Amino acid sequence: MWISLKPFRVRLLEIAAHSAVSNLLDVAAQLAGLAEDLKALSSRPIEPRPTLAEPDDQPESGFSGII
Repeated sequence: MWISLKPFRVRLLEIAAHSAVSNLLDVAAQLAGLAEDLKALSSRPIEPRPTLAEPDDQPESGFSGII
């Protein structure tokens, strides 16, 4: 006596397809959020960060760097 596995295969394929679509929708939502974040960031000017490149900007001799 053989049991047909076709209904199980079809159901598994349906589940896999649904899962794939769900994952793609999640990725699309994350990308949309990232696009909004980038859009917001692009409207703000980039401010230069100060560096210790100049000799006058060096820490004092007694400064250990730990606060």
